Amino acid sequence: MHPFLELCACLARISRVLLKDFSQLLGEWKNYDLIICGTNCSDYLISYQDLEQRDPLSSILILDLSMPRVIDPSLALHPRITLLNMEEIGALDGKKAGAR
Repeated sequence: MHPFLELCACLARISRVLLKDFSQLLGEWKNYDLIICGTNCSDYLISYQDLEQRDPLSSILILDLSMPRVIDPSLALHPRITLLNMEEIGALDGKKAGAR
């Protein structure tokens, strides 16, 4: 196993977080409340077209930490999906720091 994957697996066990391989994400992403993506890919891993197969029944928070982005920004238009990218997360952190 690649050393980085070993580290991720260890952190997932400590944090009690389910670590999924990309190949498992495509068919199952609408089943989770929180998705954190951090990868390097030239295409979107999750797109608005994926919603045509099955609409999420509950709210989903998706954090796209990737550069370039790997989550289709149009997913933010869906009423049950909150999509935050690195810039938006940074802006939230800046607002929090200004409130102190």
